[in-house]
Amino acid sequence: MSNSASESILSKYRYEALFGAWLAVTGATFLRIRRSPYSTSLKIEQYESIFKGTSLSALLIGIGITPARQTARRFTPN
Repeated sequence: MSNSASESILSKYRYEALFGAWLAVTGATFLRIRRSPYSTSLKIEQYESIFKGTSLSALLIGIGITPARQTARRFTPN
């Protein structure tokens, strides 16, 4: 596959790829927390922190990869 074809596939499915990466990172971290020897209340706080952090990161990356809109209009005096 050529380089331009892989770029078009990635640009076409960029949000799906971002969701997959978010799900993989969040899931792997949740499994790591689950295996830790801490108390249940501490684990719950860790789950919340990881979920918030990965969700915020994915949101900011999603905003960053959104293509720019061409909505600016040129002012033309009458």
